[in-house]
Amino acid sequence: NKLFIQYQKITILLVISLLIVVSSSGIGMFWDNVLFGSRMANPLYQNGIFCWQSIPLDANPGHPPFLATIIALGWTLFGKSLYVSHWMMLPFIFGLLWQISNLVNHFIKDKFYQIFTFILVIADSTLLSQLVLVTPEIIQLFFFFLALNAILNEQLYLKIIALAFLGMVSYRGMMLCGGLFLIDFFIHLVIKKRSLKQFFSFQTSIAYCI
Repeated sequence: NKLFIQYQKITILLVISLLIVVSSSGIGMFWDNVLFGSRMANPLYQNGIFCWQSIPLDANPGHPPFLATIIALGWTLFGKSLYVSHWMMLPFIFGLLWQISNLVNHFIKDKFYQIFTFILVIADSTLLSQLVLVTPEIIQLFFFFLALNAILNEQLYLKIIALAFLGMVSYRGMMLCGGLFLIDFFIHLVIKKRSLKQFFSFQTSIAYCI
């Protein structure tokens, strides 16, 4: 029964993600997304996906070229187009919706209220506007919620992976790692009432140092 519910959840969230991508595939890039996306992706597409030194200085804001690398990969595999750029966001849109659902389910046990709360969260206009764009913000949010859920469920290896990738998305992602450290610290000391010595263990140090 639980397995069926999981498959049902995957199907629903995947359909929502596909509808978002299909309906937004003609929306252009705006503001700094032009820089983080197409301007930085062009030299990678032309010179090699991981040839980051080929990004010219006037198109390099100093942030890691995470989104640009993903777009350049998509262009290399499927052809250079805005349509492909939007489809490269699909795994992160689905992943974000999945992680938001997991977070809601962690705190709310009633099925009806789980669905209601999930809809309430994703109905936020700021989040909806980001979901239809080619933007590093959605990737950043996905890894943030992945790390947060890993902290809540005490999944060490998943937390390490999520924090490492969050720090690679942008400077804002690196700062969010600091925010997650404080959340982790608060949960450990205040909610779980464990000792300070336990928190600053080898595992915790490795997770945040990476």
